[in-house]
Amino acid sequence: MSLEPSANLEFQPYKLMRLIMRSLLTTFLLGVILSSVGYAKETTGNVTILCYHTFLGKPKIVTDFSIAEFADQIDTLRKKGYQFVTFDQMKKGQINGKSVLLVIDDGNISAYSAYEQVLKPRHIKAMFAIYPGIVNRVKFAMTWDQVRQLVADGNEIASHGYFHEFLNKDLQTTRPKDFVNEA
Repeated sequence: MSLEPSANLEFQPYKLMRLIMRSLLTTFLLGVILSSVGYAKETTGNVTILCYHTFLGKPKIVTDFSIAEFADQIDTLRKKGYQFVTFDQMKKGQINGKSVLLVIDDGNISAYSAYEQVLKPRHIKAMFAIYPGIVNRVKFAMTWDQVRQLVADGNEIASHGYFHEFLNKDLQTTRPKDFVNEA
């Protein structure tokens, strides 16, 4: 991906943000690779938390990865000796060695597809942080049946607000009920 100005000199901030997001993930994965050959040291009992959002394969969305990219990242972590853990395991102190907690934010339908195609066949559980204000209400969101299936499969569900509002003084002052629902 080039950050050179386009022919029409239009600034494309999504390219910069996507580059930054991918650089952060690449840096982490590079650390994984280097730790396996002795260039970095892993501390026993630490958990790295990786947060994903959507799996649409749309390069203009900085927090988005394709399902194939996600599968490759998961497989790379496994090959380098990382184990995938749940939040419940963290609370109980059941963490040994190199551990990763996967958190998938927002409840986009693509997260359910990524679970079905990548995580479930590999027997990996994740924490899905959803905001119920969209479940079953918009076409890009999961359904309640899908959320229930995630739980039945052993995944964890976390709150991500109700409508995914930005909590600030303005919301608290102008819409106190919405502020309370979000908190």
